Amino acid sequence: MKKYKQAFSKSAVVVYCVMNLFVFGAIVFSALKLAGVGKLVSYFPFVDITTIVIFSFFLTFAGFLLFYASYGFGERTFVVRRAFFKQVIDRDAITRFIYDEASGAAALYFVNPLTPEALHYVAVNVRKKDMDDFIADLRALKSDIVIEVNPAPPSVEG
Repeated sequence: MKKYKQAFSKSAVVVYCVMNLFVFGAIVFSALKLAGVGKLVSYFPFVDITTIVIFSFFLTFAGFLLFYASYGFGERTFVVRRAFFKQVIDRDAITRFIYDEASGAAALYFVNPLTPEALHYVAVNVRKKDMDDFIADLRALKSDIVIEVNPAPPSVEG
């Protein structure tokens, strides 16, 4: 299966890293309090244990979101993976793909067989340099898909 890693903006990666540093610090601080290191004492061990468990889950979830979010093409399916969640879209359900070059926003529209009266979509965030390959693979998956590319306006240089 051909995969494309989900792209995150640099600011989103920085925010995730800063949050993870604070969360990791809180886990270490709670563990030191539970261990009674130095003058640190845990007056409410349940709170510290809960903090460690919840923040550890948060670190795991954020890591999976950053490193394992991807889009993939199977023989007859388009697969979206985000953290622990997987969405499989049959190629016959896919109707159109719209990409705006100026903003980098893209969406894949499809019809869910359970609710055929509604048109659903999934946001596609891949690097701009990979978008042409992504569109080619999408066209290889479904040759009759409607692909709309809104070009970026020409830059005005003065």
